[in-house]
Amino acid sequence: MRDDGTILTTTRYCGGSKLSDGLIQFELCGSVSLKKFVYLTPEGDTLVMVDALQAGPFSEGLAAISEKGKWGYMNERGEVIIPARFDEADEFREGLAAVQVGDVWQYIDHGGRAVLTPHLAGKQIFKPYGFRSGSALVIVFDKTDNTYFKGLIDRSGNWLIDPSANLAGELDHGLAPFWSTPPGLEGFVDRAGRMVIAPQFAGSASLPFEEGLAAVFLANAAGKKAGFIDERGRWVVPPRFEDAYHFCGGLAPVKVGGKWGFIDPVGDVMIAPAYEGAESFDGGIAIVYGKDEKGILRQDLINRKGAVLYRSSRKAEIIDF
Repeated sequence: MRDDGTILTTTRYCGGSKLSDGLIQFELCGSVSLKKFVYLTPEGDTLVMVDALQAGPFSEGLAAISEKGKWGYMNERGEVIIPARFDEADEFREGLAAVQVGDVWQYIDHGGRAVLTPHLAGKQIFKPYGFRSGSALVIVFDKTDNTYFKGLIDRSGNWLIDPSANLAGELDHGLAPFWSTPPGLEGFVDRAGRMVIAPQFAGSASLPFEEGLAAVFLANAAGKKAGFIDERGRWVVPPRFEDAYHFCGGLAPVKVGGKWGFIDPVGDVMIAPAYEGAESFDGGIAIVYGKDEKGILRQDLINRKGAVLYRSSRKAEIIDF
């Protein structure tokens, strides 16, 4: 569906994903063993259709595809150009993708060549993530005390920030969330690990900077309130909300009086708080949760003016983590 409510195809699928790399992936209904995946353009035209056990979205012109229990990559013509030999295969970001063979994680290039193997003496590489701004978040596992730590590597495999319990998320727009110990407040560090924004925030810490702003929480005698700071740590939207998510397309979800609405980058309310739950906009459409005339919780898709484009017929449920 477009952001004006136009539905591009009347075909009913048994699975689907968001727009990625200019294509939308759907799963045709049918066999539970060998599935049929179709990739549509934003105009609703079929670009490629493949049979596979599993298949992922396209990124940088390639999509992961599973054959006989192993993963490889295909191009937009459906041709497998990196043979299926991996146990796990992630999306490409900044020219590299994280893949796993046995217990070993590596990053490969578009030709399938291994160019980087994350390593830390005495520790297991549990999960490396895609590159962002020239760095990648890597989770390591310490078997001695059964704990997980996060660190950042560069494209040569050097540790920009050594794994620790303090790093909370990826480096984005030159900054990464970082916990202090003690008293367990959050600040932001640069790619060298230097503290740029002093630890002073409470609550969830992994939300990135988007559109120059980050949602953070300030705790005081009145409780925990959310607001938005710029990349120098200055309050752009003072902390006055019960909760908040990141900006996308100039709007951000915020919670006021137990209800969710949307504000603009200066804090003005653009869509009044009226929802039981809300997610950030994506492609001009946001998912929100509201009660219908019978008091049943439904999932709606709205546009930037708050108009309902689509309402799910199924009862919704909000699960907080």
